[in-house]
Amino acid sequence: MTANAKEGITMAVMHPPDLIILDLGLPDQDGQDVLLKLREWYLGPIIILSVRNFEDEIVKALDNGATESGIGYRFVGKSV
Repeated sequence: MTANAKEGITMAVMHPPDLIILDLGLPDQDGQDVLLKLREWYLGPIIILSVRNFEDEIVKALDNGATESGIGYRFVGKSV
């Protein structure tokens, strides 16, 4: 786990993981841009997690090469 995009990309290059879980809301770079950079060479699965809950963000992430998206998932239950 890393704190920002730069560290994450560097770590992924140095030690390619079996799976990447990528947050779109990184402090130093947009996660969509990071996804595109990773997809230039990384062939493994990339799962996107984010609080962004816009359909266009989900579609963009999947179009950019995300394997799966957990964007804006909410569990809504009935109060008992």
